[in-house]
Amino acid sequence: MILKFLQFYLIFLFFVVCFSVCGCNLNSNPVKSKKNEQSNIVSNIAQSNIYNNNKETIEGNIWELTSENFHYIWNSGGFFVVINGKPKINIFSEYARKYVKKYKPQFGEKAKCERIFNFKILSIVGTFASIEESSFSDCESKQVSHANSKSRLFIVDLSENENMFFFDKNKLKTNIKLTDFFSIEDIFKALIELPEIKRTLEYSEIKNSPLNYKELIEVIDTVGADGIDGTAHKLTDESFYSFCFYEKNNKYVDVLVELKSEAGSSQPTLKLRLPSTEKLDEMLDLADKEKSGFLTNKYLEKFKVKSSRISLYY
Repeated sequence: MILKFLQFYLIFLFFVVCFSVCGCNLNSNPVKSKKNEQSNIVSNIAQSNIYNNNKETIEGNIWELTSENFHYIWNSGGFFVVINGKPKINIFSEYARKYVKKYKPQFGEKAKCERIFNFKILSIVGTFASIEESSFSDCESKQVSHANSKSRLFIVDLSENENMFFFDKNKLKTNIKLTDFFSIEDIFKALIELPEIKRTLEYSEIKNSPLNYKELIEVIDTVGADGIDGTAHKLTDESFYSFCFYEKNNKYVDVLVELKSEAGSSQPTLKLRLPSTEKLDEMLDLADKEKSGFLTNKYLEKFKVKSSRISLYY
């Protein structure tokens, strides 16, 4: 009898110890697991959303748009882009860093300079963003007190994170060109109808009107420093990388193309009315309705003088 009691007592103690050990694990592991789960959730949210917990930043945005494949945020500090799950990138900061890296040797290693950049987004059609940038440098140096100011318009494909723009031979380069959207024949037809071009042709006193784009550029070159319509600016190959989508007009679109000069600042534009393609027309329609971007005429209405400012010291 005593032996059976002892056996029962030992079995009872065994279950008590097992339950205590399991109970401790149940009280500790789930908490640890839940913390890990919450940490993972927060990490995933932080990676997939921009400024998700920053109410002040969201309220201060100039423009924001989210869809299934992309997330755009434009505010005073930059233009933040996430497309197809690629890492977040500040387009304006990337541009500024590449610019300073390219031009720093001109000022010397000992020069203390500040480069101030101002950016405006003039249009977004599909993944193509047209950006106006103006900047100048201020250097504490006996050799350089102030670097020349620059203003330029360029268009980039936002889906090209790494190679959307680069500098070659002291000039900004992008991979997007006007002829990627329109034929050179249509561009020539639009140019030849512009009052600015007609006045330039009259001034050149040519006998025969140009029949194609190449002939037109040759005539424009003959007016010398006066440039197109007396602006001292010309239409160059670089102009074809400097344009924005201004306004949709049925099956046509008005495009602003920037003229170029050596001075670089205050660049005038020509407004070309060009026929849209079916693929481009879909993107323009969405941008015109502000479902996946906006056109320049809407920018001028809504944002007026809104811009981003970035300063880099070197």
